[in-house]
Amino acid sequence: MQQARIRESMADRPLMFGLSANTTAMFVMFLAAMDSFATILWMRSGQGEEVNPVMRYATEEWGYVGFLFAKLLITGFCMLWVIYRAKPHHARIAALVALTIYTPVVGIHIFNGFHYL
Repeated sequence: MQQARIRESMADRPLMFGLSANTTAMFVMFLAAMDSFATILWMRSGQGEEVNPVMRYATEEWGYVGFLFAKLLITGFCMLWVIYRAKPHHARIAALVALTIYTPVVGIHIFNGFHYL
């Protein structure tokens, strides 16, 4: 019972930039979804390919829907770990790494203007 209360309270405690772990995880999931859709559009236009070998495998084996499902599922599991299992210090590091990766990638997609639509 005590452990459940601790996990619940960690989800609402500030994690980064004054945002709770839940809010941070939702923002990371939003960025992952934006990146996924932009990457699918990019691959479909023939202007690029997925460089991540795990996601490339998912695309080759299961197509674009499998790519999207795999990417969001992996990211979702990681964010659940950040919210419910990670110690605050480790959760901050994981969230910072995710934001450091996804923010510039989505920024590049936006800067390129999604010209491959």
